[in-house]
Amino acid sequence: MQHTAARAALAVGVRNGIAHTEMKIPPGAETPYVIDTGARLPGDNLCEIVEAATGVSEAVAQLQAVLGLVPDTVPSRTDAASIRFLLPEHGGVLREVVIPDLPGTHSEVHLRPGAVVPEPADSACRIGRVVARAETAEQARGLADRAAARSRAEVG
Repeated sequence: MQHTAARAALAVGVRNGIAHTEMKIPPGAETPYVIDTGARLPGDNLCEIVEAATGVSEAVAQLQAVLGLVPDTVPSRTDAASIRFLLPEHGGVLREVVIPDLPGTHSEVHLRPGAVVPEPADSACRIGRVVARAETAEQARGLADRAAARSRAEVG
């Protein structure tokens, strides 16, 4: 997969910096195929997850690379991280948001009370997120699940 992603980045002219490449391996196939690639950081808060787990800021590394500097990508820790998005059951006006402050997590609320929340059809309806960091992926997933389960968004 790394070889295919690197070839895709080179094919679109990325020589210096981060490229985000999405690939798929169809059932029964052994070879991945590229869906898209571009000279950009990944979305869906993936940089935040990487930084929580490793201490490496992909945004800083990208800037260092495009400035011709050696990017600082040496991990300062070897933890795992997991993210959960707070989604509404339906669209409407946001009345209240509660995300618990559990040890090993940090959260952000994207919308404030009074904001119009779209119907839950895609990522535009996300009300907030919680990121959990722990020693193992299983622990991080469990912590993120607990925080999300205790979160509440009242939409009327």
